[in-house]
Order: sequence, then C-alpha cells, then structure tokens
Amino acid sequence: ALAFEDVYIEQRKTIRIILEYADKVFTYIFILEMLLKWVAYGFVKYFTNAWCWLDFFIVDVSIISLIANALGYSELGPIKSLRTLRALRPLRALSRFEGMRVVVNALVGAIPSIMNVLLVCLIFWLIFSIMGVNLFAEKYYYCYNETGKAHFEIDIVNNKTECFELINQNFTEVRWKNVKINFDNVGAGYLALLQVATFK
Repeated sequence: ALAFEDVYIEQRKTIRIILEYADKVFTYIFILEMLLKWVAYGFVKYFTNAWCWLDFFIVDVSIISLIANALGYSELGPIKSLRTLRALRPLRALSRFEGMRVVVNALVGAIPSIMNVLLVCLIFWLIFSIMGVNLFAEKYYYCYNETGKAHFEIDIVNNKTECFELINQNFTEVRWKNVKINFDNVGAGYLALLQVATFK
C-alpha cells in the first residue's frame, strides 16, 4: 500500500480511501500475528529474538499512526515523521525466509571487516585530500555577474582584485564565488573525492 502513495494522493480520493483501509487491515494483521507469537513463544522469549524486536517496532509505529489518524493528529509534524518509518514494513519479509535471514546475518557479521577496509580508504583519501588542498585551495573561485547571471571568463577576470575592479565599470553586482565542490579544506576535499569515487 505504501508503494502507491505519491504527491497526488490527496486528489485521488478513491485510491486514498482504499490505501487507508489497506493500512488498517495490515496493521490489524500485524498486531494479531504479534499476539499469536506472544502466545506461542512466550512474552519473555519473544523479545530474545532480534527479528521479533524488528516486528515489534514496526507494529508499534503502525499502532501509533493508526491512533493518531483516529484522533485527528495525523497532520502534526512528529506524526508525519513517524509515519515515514512505515517504510520499514517490507523488512518483515526478511524474517519469513531463512535464506534472506542468513544473508542479512552474514552482512551484519562482516561489518567489522568492512570497517577496517573503510578505515584504509579514509586514510588514502586523507592523503589525496591534503594534496588537493595544497594544490587547488582557492583555485576554483570565479567572478560572477549577478545582473547577467553569468560568470566572466578567466582571460577577462583573473583574480579577486580584478573582479572587484569591475564595480567601477558599471558592474555593480559582481561576486567572487567559489564552486560547490572544491579543495579549500580537508573536509571539502573529502567531499570532492567522494563525488569522484561515486561518479556523482
């Protein structure tokens, strides 16, 4: 049901009503399933399983959302933020299939090794970030004309002094701007290297 919600949901009343009923039905099913597990496993033993904790959290979010809708508080900011956690519902499918649980448990178990690899990557990125700061710090600035919404070419304006001299030439709204991705400091260098590594 969550997959069918979009920005036009308020305009399509029929679909919205159907989704609201589907949300209630699934919430009641989840609650019933949790209660049956409490009876089958025992209340205390139920909470010894991490997957049961996940189910319990998802059911709690669904119950709070259901109560908020019934009381007319669904438009409150915190409730809207809480409703986004309903997107975790598909994770319940992981607890149904043994193969998927094995994969998830293997990924969780591999986190310490992955952290070691990440640490090595961060050290190498630190080296290149420091090199970038030394080579390219303050090299990406350009003179921008706010009036014409365009920048001056490097052969016309080569530095900050020349940029501000344009104010005397009837270019009253000029700014010495920097590009978003730069190497002015190590943190900005890390961000630039991340974008290079991810091609974004």
